[in-house]
Amino acid sequence: MTRQRPDRATLILLLLLIIPVIWAAVLAAPLLAEGLPGLIKGLPGIDPANVTWTADTPRMNVYRSLNHIYVQVIDDRPGEAKGGITLASASTMDKAVKEKIAGLSKTDAAKVVGATAAERAMAKGIETVVFDRGGYLYTGRVKAVADGAREAGLKF
Repeated sequence: MTRQRPDRATLILLLLLIIPVIWAAVLAAPLLAEGLPGLIKGLPGIDPANVTWTADTPRMNVYRSLNHIYVQVIDDRPGEAKGGITLASASTMDKAVKEKIAGLSKTDAAKVVGATAAERAMAKGIETVVFDRGGYLYTGRVKAVADGAREAGLKF
């Protein structure tokens, strides 16, 4: 059985599909070489090179999903465990928080989570933190977490 050559229309279609892909790769290569922070990983969070914190000022990290919000107070001292040590945390999944947020909106629940995380951090002697919004815009639930933590007495 002999191999048939593709017809002219098929070749043109393949070229029209392949050429933009090659151009995109050529144009993106310098950007990838420089390592733009948000190009591959999505939204950038705090860059540790630009913000410094110590044991006295750990960071308060926020992660939000579609239905829940999670807050951690993390100590990122050099020499400690990779990724830092979680000193205090709270989320909408905690049993104690679930009881408080029953029937509240997600924004109001985020405020309760922020206050709970602040109370737990202050119980461990932490009074000041650096707020890490995790790349999310400072609005809505992220702002509510910060407001709740401030109202509970945490400084940042």
